[in-house]
Amino acid sequence: MRCYVSWPGHTRTMHARPAGLRGRRELLLWLAGLVIQASCSSPVSSSTPRKKVFQIGYVAAGAPGGPNTLAFEQGLRDLGWVKDENVVIQYRWGTGREGEFPGLIADLLNLNVDVIVATALPATRAAMQATNATPIVMTLIGDPVREGLVERINRPGGNVTGVSTLAPQLSGKRLEVLKEGLPDVSRVAVMYNPSVPDMVTNWLETETAAPPLGVTVVPLHVRSPEDIPAALETARNERADALILLSDDLVFRYRRDIIARATADKLPVIGTQRAYATAGALLAYGPDYAELFRRAAAQVDKILKGTRPADIPIEQPMRFELVVNRDAATALGISLSRTILADATEMVQTELQAR
Repeated sequence: MRCYVSWPGHTRTMHARPAGLRGRRELLLWLAGLVIQASCSSPVSSSTPRKKVFQIGYVAAGAPGGPNTLAFEQGLRDLGWVKDENVVIQYRWGTGREGEFPGLIADLLNLNVDVIVATALPATRAAMQATNATPIVMTLIGDPVREGLVERINRPGGNVTGVSTLAPQLSGKRLEVLKEGLPDVSRVAVMYNPSVPDMVTNWLETETAAPPLGVTVVPLHVRSPEDIPAALETARNERADALILLSDDLVFRYRRDIIARATADKLPVIGTQRAYATAGALLAYGPDYAELFRRAAAQVDKILKGTRPADIPIEQPMRFELVVNRDAATALGISLSRTILADATEMVQTELQAR
């Protein structure tokens, strides 16, 4: 590569000192030309390849800054991925309403993302229906084999892998925890979205576990935010002693409002993960969701480094949390059993800015 420099009366390729330089000014221009030639002929700019910046598509109901999203981003950082340096995360947020995820997934595919992280069953189904080529990492799925998403846990096949919450198996245990903490409970309302198949499965597991515990369960159906007030009114009319929240995108997004209204009615709430307790629920029992999202980040890392999703086993939770909210107990005037307090993995207070 050649560079050219001009001075009065001369335009030359800078190979050697031109004859007949008449003064200091022309000498300085000549020396400057040598510097320019050296920089232009340097092989670094022309031969050093650019590092690829990968794109991750992330689709969920909610908003930026939620606990699961923060855990996912931390998992990426722990593995050396730096946002806007070697990876870009394309977020697409839904509201929890039916039918909105296909459009969000289509938007991500139009960007040619390298992998899609699909949170919960509706987003995962939309992603699987839209592509069998782009890798998909699913999260917050109760039982991916039962839901027909993968063939096997150890070798999922296709373009899908991810993490499971074991939600159906834990539904009965959650009712047991509630009964152990509040022995006088006999009627329990269960809020869930019946349009989400794995939430229906969780309800059925809860219903099965109720009779041996001497509990009657009352279903509260919510398909949209507008259904929430009527559902809580049903809980009052049914004289429920407590409320279980089965967590799909809709219930999770509106958890603070639901819990605040229930607490005002002196209705104790138990949720499926720590974020419910920090939002004001009396209890939360379930997997360590932060760890699950960090594991999802590890799966994304493997995919970006060349591993096929079909060869990455579905991961299942290894750690479970029983979280107690002191503020909620005080607001409700409740004294929990010593057994529950002894078994609690964490005691928390309500976070006013929790999402």
